[in-house]
Amino acid sequence: MLPLSDPTPALPGPVKAPWERLSGESEEDYGYFMTFLARRTTLKALSEITNISSAALGKIATRHRWRARRSAYYLEQENELKEEIQADAKRQAAALIQTWGELLEWSLESILHARAEGRRLDPKEAMVALKSGTEAIRLIGGQSTANVNIDLSGASDEDLQAARAALLKVTKGG
Repeated sequence: MLPLSDPTPALPGPVKAPWERLSGESEEDYGYFMTFLARRTTLKALSEITNISSAALGKIATRHRWRARRSAYYLEQENELKEEIQADAKRQAAALIQTWGELLEWSLESILHARAEGRRLDPKEAMVALKSGTEAIRLIGGQSTANVNIDLSGASDEDLQAARAALLKVTKGG
């Protein structure tokens, strides 16, 4: 029978990032590694900078796994950059959705107001905001705006009310 305790072994203390100073790595060797890392250089170029032979640096680099640690560092930097880009894209998308939603809400309200007054829908009156919002989103997305055609003149009042309710639900969480 298996024990009921947690089978995950406890780690001995905090886990350090691979590019941090290793146990047994001298301050001097770690300084060379940081130069190797920061300058994105080769061991040969580092040898010229530090006046230490390439062979001696090669032994230090092998003993302390410099290349693997450098790869881990670069991968971490790349992942952080990707996360920042994704977070920025999400913020931009949220702002676009909010702006487009406000334009759409205004357009729908204009359409409903015109219909409530018994007027025939004039696309120029209400669709300008909707079309400009759609064009802005397409431009930001790198798409052409040449074929943006929006015509809700055939939509029923019920369809417009349903669209407005759905929009309000999405944009205002209601």
